Amino acid sequence: MAKYLALAVALCVALSVAAAVADEKKDEKKQDSTPEPARKGDRWEYAELHYSTLSMRAKGFANPVKGDGPVAPAPFKAKSKTTWITGDGETEGDSWEDLAAKLKAPAAAKDARPAAHKVKFLNHLGAQGWELVSNDGNAMTFKRKAK
Repeated sequence: MAKYLALAVALCVALSVAAAVADEKKDEKKQDSTPEPARKGDRWEYAELHYSTLSMRAKGFANPVKGDGPVAPAPFKAKSKTTWITGDGETEGDSWEDLAAKLKAPAAAKDARPAAHKVKFLNHLGAQGWELVSNDGNAMTFKRKAK
């Protein structure tokens, strides 16, 4: 009986040691997986770009005389608003082209679509060191290393 008791005690001691070693390895993994804190030299500045487009019926369309056939619907007119927000302030524009002009970005061709003006403006931001961090619907968040 003493032989079995000694074997049980030895088995318990071995399991305890194995559990302690496993706990130490978990602690080491936790320390390795925690992100390194930012160094003192790394400082960032952030900015947001908000944009919206509102479609409205154009004004000035009168109904044709009754009985002359179906009424043509008035066309939609798109109105957009863009805002560039930094720690220094806000700049608003009535379009991508307008905002780009206010922030001295290179202009797209005169007959270019709004998407081309948007891309030109985003290229201008990239040239200034801004990187896109997130895009949440109609708001984009940018960051760059602080100067």
